[in-house]
Amino acid sequence: MPELMRDFQGRCAYSMQHRERAGEMEVDHFDPRRKKDLIQDYANLFPTSRHCNAKKGDHWPSKMERAAGCQFLNPCEEMDYDEQIYEDPAAHRLVGVTPAARWHIRICGLNADHLVNERAKRAEYWNL
Repeated sequence: MPELMRDFQGRCAYSMQHRERAGEMEVDHFDPRRKKDLIQDYANLFPTSRHCNAKKGDHWPSKMERAAGCQFLNPCEEMDYDEQIYEDPAAHRLVGVTPAARWHIRICGLNADHLVNERAKRAEYWNL
């Protein structure tokens, strides 16, 4: 996993939480339907915190969800933070501006208490 960690600068692909705070990183199959492929495609493997990997699990949007614009945001193919996902500066919760972003935030558990608290502490330090 060293290449994955280098490519993502030591951060979780979904929460952007650094490995020093997230703990041991895990490998997530972005598209879980491809887990059983005989040869794994590097572009489908992302480093994730245990929290995000457990929350995302084997979820993949259903046909109805995809029709409603729901999908996981692929950080290697599209801008997620600062384009589709913003942090509320007062509450430090993430807000999605697209159906895909809102679904992604909910399924990956990106507004879990420990992540919101971490963003609040970071903002506190930035204000010093």
